[in-house]
Amino acid sequence: MSLRTALLLLAATGSALTCGAAASAQTPTEASPRAAIETATKLARWQLARMNDVSHISRAGGETRNPRAWEQAAFWVGMTALADHGAPADIGKSILDMGAANQWLPAQRPYHADDLAITQSYLWSAKHGGGAAALAPTKKAFDFILAHPPRTTLAFVIPEKGGYNATECLTRWCWCDALFMAPPAMLELSRQTGDRRYRDYAIREIWATTNFLYDPVERLYYRDSRFFERRDAKGRKMFWARGNGWVVAGLALMIPKLPKGDPDRKKLEALFVEMAGKLKATQKPDGYWAPSLLAPEDSPRNRAGPVSSPTASPGA
Repeated sequence: MSLRTALLLLAATGSALTCGAAASAQTPTEASPRAAIETATKLARWQLARMNDVSHISRAGGETRNPRAWEQAAFWVGMTALADHGAPADIGKSILDMGAANQWLPAQRPYHADDLAITQSYLWSAKHGGGAAALAPTKKAFDFILAHPPRTTLAFVIPEKGGYNATECLTRWCWCDALFMAPPAMLELSRQTGDRRYRDYAIREIWATTNFLYDPVERLYYRDSRFFERRDAKGRKMFWARGNGWVVAGLALMIPKLPKGDPDRKKLEALFVEMAGKLKATQKPDGYWAPSLLAPEDSPRNRAGPVSSPTASPGA
């Protein structure tokens, strides 16, 4: 993952900082790598001091407070990249401390990609002092999936009984965000253990999701199958900016975990370049992206300026 991606992931999860996208847009392109690391470290330390305080977050939910859920996991993924790019030792120590406090366990749902995202930070820890204890619960979690692979389609149908969380396809990667959450962990686990089964499962599901949700004409991912036929008031397809940002950030995580020359790595690199070109083309003159990427005029604002949530991820 690039340093810019790490910085923006930290900004996205430290959303109370009103700098958010605006700060990243205003950062001079000539800024040195060291200056970028120092800025990211300041932001990280600010957030670390507030991990148990959600009073500054406008839409905090139960998952916001859960140290194993996807919201905090995205922050910790950014932290691992920051640590790898020369941040001070306290950044890496905070990752190890978090993992130990979590007992190296993923969140509750065994198949749900969001609940597996935190394992990316545990696998980093396994290589940086956490050892076998940091790796074992992650291996157990993915071994369960390999032993009991889900059998369902990728169609996103919310049942009348049970609601959203009972959606059958959530046992697979049937929404585009999932490509950030779980596949990088499976690929890294394959690298650390030498067991190709994790890699093969991840690659198979990555392409299943891509073949299902990726629009080759628009070069963007639908959030899930519910959006295939949806159109806005002007008849345009609807592509969620933040969701496509998750995909691009996920690709940045996945590609380095495959050997150079690997046919699937080459395909993922081509996909990354193709999507990046489209995202660049949909960026607005003010540096932001609209929530629906093909509708630039439909960009909500708040008192601090344009809403930054759709921008933090695509900007990575």
